[in-house]
Amino acid sequence: MLMSNRTVDTGLSGVIIGYREAFETLILALRQATVRHYGDRLISLAVFGSVGRGTMRPDSDVDALVVATPLAVGRLRRVEDFSSVEAQLHTS
Repeated sequence: MLMSNRTVDTGLSGVIIGYREAFETLILALRQATVRHYGDRLISLAVFGSVGRGTMRPDSDVDALVVATPLAVGRLRRVEDFSSVEAQLHTS
């Protein structure tokens, strides 16, 4: 996704949308990918920071907190586990 100050090229047949709509689309995709990956283990997904507050800018990142049980032991294993969620977002 390439972002300018006002629009985002989604890479989908030249569809151009505003960056706020792009973040909304990304959050929906994040939710779907997280539910698909964690299934019944997922307790909660929270988006916080500027995106969660709705005060994002085109260069904002997405801060997310996943609460699931059980989680892999160790930070690197949890990051590796979440990488499949990220991979799904890159193919959406």
